Amino acid sequence: MCLLSKFYNQSDRDSFWPQLAILMEIDHPNIVKLEGVYESEDCIYLLQELCSGGNFFDRLDAQAEEHYSEAQCARLVKQMLSAVRYTL
Repeated sequence: MCLLSKFYNQSDRDSFWPQLAILMEIDHPNIVKLEGVYESEDCIYLLQELCSGGNFFDRLDAQAEEHYSEAQCARLVKQMLSAVRYTL
């Protein structure tokens, strides 16, 4: 996807770079790492960490039982809340 086509004006584009700088500083085990940003004449490319674990909703569907155990839910919620709570 070419990101430059999503900007309506130069102001939108200029405000995008500081946000990318913040994303590149984030280092948390439960947040996908932004490894690099590359710009060509007409596109901005975001290079992210490889996440090979699959989609959360696919894992829910693949669950042998209809539900997770209380311990599994507690672990997942703890990971999600840890990511939400994270500050630089």
